[in-house]
Amino acid sequence: AMMASSALISALVFAGACGASVARSGVAPGPSVARKLRGGMTMSASSTYRLTYFDARGAGELSRVLLTLGKQEYEDKRYPIAFVDGKPSVPDFQKAKEAGDLKANMGRVPILDVDGVEIGQSKAIERFLARKLGMYGSSDLEAAQVDAVCEHCRDVKEAFGRAVPPFAPEDEEKEKKRDEWYATGLPSWFSRLEDALPASEGDWLVGSSLTLADVYVWSLVRDTFPDKERCSKAMEGCTRLRSVADRVALIPELSAWLESRPVTNF
Repeated sequence: AMMASSALISALVFAGACGASVARSGVAPGPSVARKLRGGMTMSASSTYRLTYFDARGAGELSRVLLTLGKQEYEDKRYPIAFVDGKPSVPDFQKAKEAGDLKANMGRVPILDVDGVEIGQSKAIERFLARKLGMYGSSDLEAAQVDAVCEHCRDVKEAFGRAVPPFAPEDEEKEKKRDEWYATGLPSWFSRLEDALPASEGDWLVGSSLTLADVYVWSLVRDTFPDKERCSKAMEGCTRLRSVADRVALIPELSAWLESRPVTNF
């Protein structure tokens, strides 16, 4: 859920960082190219899906990853972000908001459109897709375990935003906070997350197959923190976190998406 303001970038990064519409085909996106994933085997072939967000990762990227893993065709609609005097400018988003096109998310994005039915809120979208794609466990109990892991991961991301405010001046004070986060804050969070993971005898965190919980862990430890080396060091001793993240990263569809997705700042 994002709003066009000076808080836009912060929300993009932690609410979970070209033309308005792109069809995923493996070609480099231009200003108004449409993007679609190949596949379409998991959901109904007659259904159409459109994910609307900014041209950024932010709160929309995990839904794109889920659609990728499920081989589900979709339209990846993106609002461009320009910077004027250091401030974000999103005129296409503003026009859509003023036209009432974003009511499903209270004038914000992301929005998932499924056969003309719109769903707002990034977490609702992610959970809907996980259920449709068979990544939500095989019982209500497993679904609850998946939810718990996802919320734990979100806690870690939000703690990072509090510990190292993303738009504070890049000075010695911020660098000190960043050093403290990687040295003590993140290792502590990772350790507690490792201990909180549900017991499982298989390769995945919940049940016997890939779930949203595994994807959240991958996103947290592989696609969230800018300093990959210090993030990896902070995970020392967290064997399950590392193992699951590595296993998800090896999925061919995800590898292909990471190679081809648009390069954005956040």
